[in-house]
Amino acid sequence: MKRLLWPVGLPILALLLLWGLFELFLVYPNVSRVGDPLAHLMGLGPRPAERIVYRLVEEDGAKNVPYASEAFQVLAEKKQVDLNPNFPPSATLGYSRWESQNRRALLAPAPAEYRYWLELPAGSRLAFGYGLVSHPDQVTRPGVKFQVAVRVRDQEEVLWEKLVQPRRVPFWEKNPQRMNFYYRYLRAGSRDWGDRWKEATLDLSAYADQRVELILRTVPLREEPWPAAFFGDPVVLAERQPEEQPPKNVVLFIVDALSRSATGSYSPEMRLTPRMDAFAENAVQLERYFGVGDTTRLGTFPLLTGKHFAAMGLAPKMFSLDPEVRARFYRQRFESFATVFHRAGFQTAMVGANQFVLPTHATGLDLGFDEGMDMGRKYYRSADTMHATMEWLARNYTRPFFLYVHFNAPHASEKPSLIYLWKALFQTPGDYRAKYLAYLAEVIYSDDSFGQFLQALDQLGIRDRTLVILTSDHGQTLDPAHFVWTLRENKKPWAADYVHGRTLLAEEIQIPCLLDRPMGSGGGTRIPAPVASMDLLPTVAALVLPPEFRPAEAAVDGRDFSSLVQGQTFAGRNLIYTVSQVGESVVLDGRYQYIRRWPDQEEVLLPEDEHRLMRILSEQLYDLGQDPEEHQNLADADPRTLEWMRQLLVQERPQEPLLTFLTFNLGPGPVQGSFEKAAPDQRVLGTEITLGGKPEWKVEPLPEHPEGLRVSFQLELTEPGQGLILPYSIRDLQLAAAGESLRVWRGPFALNLNGYGLQTRGTTVESFKNPLLRAERNPRFYGDPQGAFLFTMRYSDWVQETFSDQSLSPAVRETLKQWGYID
Repeated sequence: MKRLLWPVGLPILALLLLWGLFELFLVYPNVSRVGDPLAHLMGLGPRPAERIVYRLVEEDGAKNVPYASEAFQVLAEKKQVDLNPNFPPSATLGYSRWESQNRRALLAPAPAEYRYWLELPAGSRLAFGYGLVSHPDQVTRPGVKFQVAVRVRDQEEVLWEKLVQPRRVPFWEKNPQRMNFYYRYLRAGSRDWGDRWKEATLDLSAYADQRVELILRTVPLREEPWPAAFFGDPVVLAERQPEEQPPKNVVLFIVDALSRSATGSYSPEMRLTPRMDAFAENAVQLERYFGVGDTTRLGTFPLLTGKHFAAMGLAPKMFSLDPEVRARFYRQRFESFATVFHRAGFQTAMVGANQFVLPTHATGLDLGFDEGMDMGRKYYRSADTMHATMEWLARNYTRPFFLYVHFNAPHASEKPSLIYLWKALFQTPGDYRAKYLAYLAEVIYSDDSFGQFLQALDQLGIRDRTLVILTSDHGQTLDPAHFVWTLRENKKPWAADYVHGRTLLAEEIQIPCLLDRPMGSGGGTRIPAPVASMDLLPTVAALVLPPEFRPAEAAVDGRDFSSLVQGQTFAGRNLIYTVSQVGESVVLDGRYQYIRRWPDQEEVLLPEDEHRLMRILSEQLYDLGQDPEEHQNLADADPRTLEWMRQLLVQERPQEPLLTFLTFNLGPGPVQGSFEKAAPDQRVLGTEITLGGKPEWKVEPLPEHPEGLRVSFQLELTEPGQGLILPYSIRDLQLAAAGESLRVWRGPFALNLNGYGLQTRGTTVESFKNPLLRAERNPRFYGDPQGAFLFTMRYSDWVQETFSDQSLSPAVRETLKQWGYID
């Protein structure tokens, strides 16, 4: 055995050493090998401000696009175009795993032609993108000639033309593994992959004060098959008059998973973020700013729309989006930063690692951005974000803009550069946990990048007329006392260390937020009033936009605290509700926090449990004033405050419609029952879904509760699994069968929907006909428990889970139409 030790062990050690060196020199020092983002601004400086005169994607013009429907069908299947009723079409180019570039677009599969009659002001120019999808359906397409022409007095002049050939896939991109190796390790600084938008700008000043016909045209090199070509967001710009004051730009710079405890302005003992700290010296710092979600989707959607996530009909656990859910979201026409500023004449864009606002992505929804660039290259999301941001600024800094930058670095998916790890090692106050040091190193990188961004604004001469907001979408679990392990449905533990979305504690939802100039008075101040992330939209709109462009109060859940920013009074929010995949929370006056975990997230392993035994943790109560680290759960010690916070949670929870499922595991025969419901819901009586025979209803007022109703019913059962789906919540349910009271089991179950099964979360199911409680939680009921089963869930959860199976019967669909949930 000893003779084999060196011959076998030495090669293994050598391989491990080589792999370590490979990781050390080709992965970790990634920032030093991607180039300087500021190089994209070389030679650029202050220029006259411009205004947007025409957005051609929104103008009425004549078009001749014979292959439009065929091209749209192919490209929509490939997730490269999106068409929804609220916005013009958008098209996505790029390599979807690494960088997706989405723009409002004119779909122009050659031959195609768009014509617009325009009155051109002095100093006007046309700016647009153009691009070609090489192989949208694995068919080799011909090249295409892009043309822009102007027709004046029956004479046409071609101002610009460009021949574009389909991109040939090089050797290193023949398969994903080879491509990952090449662009991640050998050429980390290159971003030349996939089909990309190209840029063009044309001087139209020669046609000042004339009415001309502008023509955008694509010409194929051969007839068949059609090439998939686009004109990207063509706009006509014109210089502003010297006396015309340009509007203020707005930048929302989100550092993903940035913790308050890692920034010097919030935690003075930390010296990792000198640029952010210098920024804070002249900014308004919100001391008690809370996100209303603890993951990127749950955090950014309320911030961008001013609406609670649940109030938009979206489920916290939802990832991929069913077409029915998308359709309902678009029907409600929510406001957002993008729609508000677009309406005011701003160019709007998102750059960074947030696929949830990319319209063509399986998980994305269109929030109205003119452009969206999602970065997904592993280890390089943040570096690619900075390069794309500088490229975008170089094209757009002369026009008014709203720019949302989503910087990914502190998120768990990045690897820090060695230089930042070295800085974190010597600037950390005595805490040398490896993952913690890696997180702090990425915070240092974020600080450097934010400083570069401010430097870019200074170089372009627009810093003094740009309102910069520095914040995060959520925090991060860094305190070892909060490293809770959750036992999920598949029995695999779910760790909460150095991540987010697992605990709902304050370090995940209480995050930094700084608002810098221009905003009137108030710079360099600290505001203690509690504020929610969804308050930013109405506040920023009030600071920057005239009243006619601001969102209506009824259109958002957020509150305008601009008076507070300008040094006046604002009481702040006394209640802030937050939703998560693991539960929901409410914060009272920025002091008390109450957390209620979902039923399938209650089994946890706490860090102090030595014997590794799971326990039920359903409720938590903390006093942030006395216990800011949240180490002392007061749920058992203070029952009076606990009950008070329970009521406040129900009060502040967004009023999203609920479904009540009542199903019976009984043989044939009649069932009688009654329940109480709120009187305002009377309009939906009679629209219940019946699984079985048609029930008989009787409705009576409640003498002791004038606002309530007592509803009685009788239902004839023919087989187990039948019951009712009620479009409202109920209380005080009483049931009887064969003259005896029925026991009501509450909990997850499977439900028979006219022959189709709906499995709710946290369920163990052996038969869709008979609802079963979880055997692990209730072993004595495992098998065939007799009685009734009651479960309430949100519309959005149920519709998302159900539509994913496409299993709704025609009767159920018709009822959902009556409720206004689907078309």
